Amino acid sequence: MLEAAILCGGLGTRLQALGSELPKAMMPVAGRPFLEYLVRDLARQGAERIVLCTGYRRQAIEAHFGRGDWGARIAFAAEPEPLGTAGALRLALAQIEGESFLALNGDSFTRFDLPALPRRARETGAPIVMVVAPASARADAGTLRLDASGDWVQAFAEKQPLPDGRFHSAGIYWLRRDVLAALPAGRAVSLEHEVFPAWLARGIAAVPALGEIVDIGTPERLARAQQLLAAG
Repeated sequence: MLEAAILCGGLGTRLQALGSELPKAMMPVAGRPFLEYLVRDLARQGAERIVLCTGYRRQAIEAHFGRGDWGARIAFAAEPEPLGTAGALRLALAQIEGESFLALNGDSFTRFDLPALPRRARETGAPIVMVVAPASARADAGTLRLDASGDWVQAFAEKQPLPDGRFHSAGIYWLRRDVLAALPAGRAVSLEHEVFPAWLARGIAAVPALGEIVDIGTPERLARAQQLLAAG
């Protein structure tokens, strides 16, 4: 069974200038909450169960996705306090049934081939498979360097320059359960700053994205997302 966990507990601090009190993932884009695009895309690609990792104003997310037909079973893992990206996923393990699952950020949308990720994990034995896209000029993303084959992440830096870092993380990962199970429960932990650097030596495989990274982290990017997602 394909399972996914979406990190959607962010405050959306840089979007508060728009006057919205919604959690960032619920910002309206082309007539519907941004999070809907992720949920429907995952269901279309075969995800049978989706855990929404909630935090700030989680009631808005739970009320919206707690009803209706989304093409996949929806569950919720609510942070009692901010736990960071890895901490939130560690909490969500209680809702995950399998030994591996998809994890993704709830404030960005990137076209990708979902079945390719577990397939790559099986072929290589990689504990982590990361979707990557060509780097842009933005400075607030995970930048990475691939090896000569383009198949493995050689170096990773979160929101800081990386020599010869020609790719960005799309914020989409296939994770083996033990990557998170070893973390202390209830403590704030970052995937980007703590988990990925620690697992680089054990192998983080790379899979190319099928489109650009569309995120809603700033008012300007939200406006860009309105255009791109409205156009399909």
